[in-house]
Amino acid sequence: MSVNIQSNFDPLQLELLEVGMSKSLETQLAIALRQNEELRELLREASVDFLTGLPMRRQFEHRVKEELSQHHHHPEHHFSIFVIDLNDLKKVNDTHGHSEGDRMIIEFGELFKKLMREYDMVARIGGDEFTAILPGESKEGAELVKQRLLQKFDEFRDSMVYFSGASIGVASTSEGLLSYETLFEQADQNMYTHKKATRELLLVKKTA
Repeated sequence: MSVNIQSNFDPLQLELLEVGMSKSLETQLAIALRQNEELRELLREASVDFLTGLPMRRQFEHRVKEELSQHHHHPEHHFSIFVIDLNDLKKVNDTHGHSEGDRMIIEFGELFKKLMREYDMVARIGGDEFTAILPGESKEGAELVKQRLLQKFDEFRDSMVYFSGASIGVASTSEGLLSYETLFEQADQNMYTHKKATRELLLVKKTA
């Protein structure tokens, strides 16, 4: 048996009921939107380094994979990555405290981003380690950028508290490295090779 709802309410009651339902829906929608914005903010905070404001490892990996996809469809489009390690951050933390180590990280992050091109991605992936993605750069081009960075790091060393330089490793799709893992591992290995060579050079200078 069907029931005529309208027959149980006069027009004023029906209007008030409709208004109440509309207000309830608006409230629920507002809550859902606010929760969505809060979720977006939490995700943003989780993806941005709290010290430097730079993207973190997840965003770096995602961007590398995007560049790899573009390279897959356009093999002539090469790109390179940097893995950079700050020299002596542990020594600064142990000697002067973590607040001074944080200061060193912040200053370096600002300098590193400033020295790179606007469309390069600069990230901090943890501790004393930074990375960068250089779209359009082969290994040879990235090596030239690396040398310019090292020169700039030397120039800014005296103006930055405790900063004693950085070690840089380069890897590129122009070397046939076609996965995130192989690119990162090669750049990381090259960074440690550079760090070792720098330490050996400093040792030679001290003993000369």
